[in-house]
Formats: sequence, structure tokens, C-alpha cells
Amino acid sequence: MKLGVEMKREDIYVVLVEPEYEINLGMIARVMKNFGFERLRLVNPKVEIGRESLKFAVRAGEILKKAEVFHSLEKAIEDLHVVAGTTAIWARSKLNLLRVAVYPWEFTSKIGSFKGRLGIVFGRESVGLRNEELKLCDLVVTIPASSEYPVLNVSMAVAIILYEVYKALEGLSDVRGPIKLAPRELREKLVEVFETIVTRGRLQKHRQRLALQAFRNLVGRAFISEKEAKVLLNVYYKLISSMLK
Repeated sequence: MKLGVEMKREDIYVVLVEPEYEINLGMIARVMKNFGFERLRLVNPKVEIGRESLKFAVRAGEILKKAEVFHSLEKAIEDLHVVAGTTAIWARSKLNLLRVAVYPWEFTSKIGSFKGRLGIVFGRESVGLRNEELKLCDLVVTIPASSEYPVLNVSMAVAIILYEVYKALEGLSDVRGPIKLAPRELREKLVEVFETIVTRGRLQKHRQRLALQAFRNLVGRAFISEKEAKVLLNVYYKLISSMLK
């Protein structure tokens, strides 16, 4: 499905609540640039946009420099027409969250006829979005992963969700015949690239193993096509190029 003709990239805002690490700010800006998005809003950031964030943003530094800063999530989203929050926890009961989470591809199908400004809210690296913040959102999106360790790095979560939005904007979600699935070698390459990113992070060794297994499970369950795998690989290679310098 292709998003409504009124939907444009400049109508889509990435909102980060209390970002804690410069490296993630830079990587998120780079991901946004990869998929053609430029609207970034920061809510009460815990770090400044400095040398490290600009280094990891590479050619996306302008996105960081033009980022809007707000003191509260309410202010950051008050002029947006639809707001989607993100969570690693899929609430099956209303006892925890007001809204049951949907998958990223379900999210893009729900906004297929949407017209107006759309915000996608991502939480803190440490604790994500709190329940009271999720209540401010119109819907909640979750990325399926291993129940043993379902929490992805925020920059990876941004990449996956923006990829789904990008596909919808470009009409790449249309199925016009049999899908050529990614071969095993290509899927393994995706896992290898993800492992490089994880091992360069601040996770403990056992958390790294769990995160890697979660991503492997995700790739295996997704029946990812060859085209999708190549697009993701291209994005991930660009993400880690500066990390390995």
C-alpha cells in the first residue's frame, strides 16, 4: 500500500524523549537522512549536540543542527495530527497500557489514507517511554523480538520503523507477484552487521548475546525479501562505517 498522496516526508517528525547518548543522536540523524526524513524533535535531551553526535551523523549533521528542542512531550506533539509511540513491551491487557501495540507494517497500513503531520515518538535508551507518555499517543508500535531480550537500541528501532514508512511512501509495500526471499547468505550478513553494531555498544556480554539472538529470530520470522535485505544492509553498513574508524 502506498501512503495517501497528501503524505510527504516533511510531514513526518521523529521525536526523541530525553536522549542520553550523543552516539545515538548521530546514528538516528544518519538513518533519517538515509530514508529522506529531516524533521527531528528532542524532548528534554540529557546530552548536547556535540562533536561525537556530529561525527556519527556524518553527512546528516544539518538534521541535528536544525532539531527543535522542547521541555515536555506535550509541547513537542501539540501541533501534530497523529502521534505514534514506540515500546518494546507488547501490552495484551489494558491493565498496563491504554492501547495494544501494533507491528511497524501494521502501523503503516493504518495510516495509508492519513493526511497531516505525523509524529513517531521514541523513548529513553534506559527505560523507554513511560506509560503516561504512551497515553499521549494515538497508537503504539512495537518491533517483534525475542522475549528474553526484546529491547533494541533506539537507533536500530528508528531505522526499522522509518524503513517501513519509507516503503509505504515509495509504494514498495505493494505485492505484484511472488516475493524473492533473501538467500541464507544475505540473511546471515544482516546478522553479522548487527553483531558489529552491538559489540561496539555499552551492553554487557550476555546482553549482547541476547540482542544478537533476538535480531536473528526477527530476521528469521520476517521472511525478508532480497530487496529488503539489501536496503537494510546498505543502511547498516553506512551506520557502522564511522564506528569502525
